Amino acid sequence: MQVKAPAENPYLIMGFKVPKLENVLKDRDAYSLAVLSAVLDGYSGARLNRELVQNQKVALQAGASYDMTGRGPSLFYLDGAPAPGQTVEALEKALLAQVKKVADEGVSEAELARVKAQLIASQVYKRDSVYGQAVEIGQNVTIGFEVGDIDRMIEQIKTVTAQEVQYAAQKFFDQDQLTVGTLFPLPIDPNKKDAPPKGLTH
Repeated sequence: MQVKAPAENPYLIMGFKVPKLENVLKDRDAYSLAVLSAVLDGYSGARLNRELVQNQKVALQAGASYDMTGRGPSLFYLDGAPAPGQTVEALEKALLAQVKKVADEGVSEAELARVKAQLIASQVYKRDSVYGQAVEIGQNVTIGFEVGDIDRMIEQIKTVTAQEVQYAAQKFFDQDQLTVGTLFPLPIDPNKKDAPPKGLTH
């Protein structure tokens, strides 16, 4: 995962070990986690941006991400840059509080419908070009899925319920499954000059 932090701020990354998709028609947890990620950070007005950046102002940016397909173990990421005057510890608590809110209160049917539409649209938009289609098919085939499974995944996302999203928030965010990293930007040396690129002639 690539992140970009403001030069003067640290960047917090929290990774929870979670299930990945292996059986397209049976692994409901993977679809629930994908929708949970969209609830938290699936569009500009999603919960993390709205609550932590706009309302509480504890973060300059905050996000969630989860890739349900892949070769190795899967992680659900929460990340962000603390706002000036805030600490990474405060941001960590605020991020976890948003997951706990879903675990305690669930999501409304209106919010669920909105985020699923956004999530499905993002999957469909990948196919706007021949290149995008080739990448999508290639990635899925190399990890053991069939070409037709791509459409089956979208259909499964459509069926995720509010109860399944709440259950995912309750089940997979145990501290025992969490790894936390904080990235600190290196100081910039004002006297350092960039070396000229090698191999160029005039």
